[in-house]
Amino acid sequence: MFRAAPGKATGNPLGIIAGISIPLAALTQVGTAYQVPLSAYLPEQGQNSAMAEYPTHTELDAKLGKMSAETDTKITRMEGKLDTLLQKLDYALKDNSETRTTIREEARSTRELSWVIALGFLAIIIAGAALYPVVFDMGGKNQDSIDRSVKSYLDHARQIATP
Repeated sequence: MFRAAPGKATGNPLGIIAGISIPLAALTQVGTAYQVPLSAYLPEQGQNSAMAEYPTHTELDAKLGKMSAETDTKITRMEGKLDTLLQKLDYALKDNSETRTTIREEARSTRELSWVIALGFLAIIIAGAALYPVVFDMGGKNQDSIDRSVKSYLDHARQIATP
């Protein structure tokens, strides 16, 4: 048997056919050309040839069908993950808008409460300023009343003590 190197015609009359073993006895010369019988291209029993490694159309269709199904499965899985992600984003956005609304309402009620507290303190200050003289005037009147009572008691005690 004679085997050609891939892509080189080194002594093989069929060097253009790389990697195929052709028995020299099978070649017949017709003028300057060589004839090779079809059986030379078919693999011998127990021997693999380069042509035997290529899949058939049925095998290719089966492989393409399998790859297509796997791709469809992956796409479906990715769509499911994308839907889940979008739902989470929608929930986050809705929750965020609800949180903002709650914060605005709380800020508004805090401002209102601050105004009520400020007006309450202002009312207390005004009432204190207005009632200050009255409260201390009442204390002064009470002190004057007590002083008169004590003075009259002392005067009465002196009158009794002096004969």
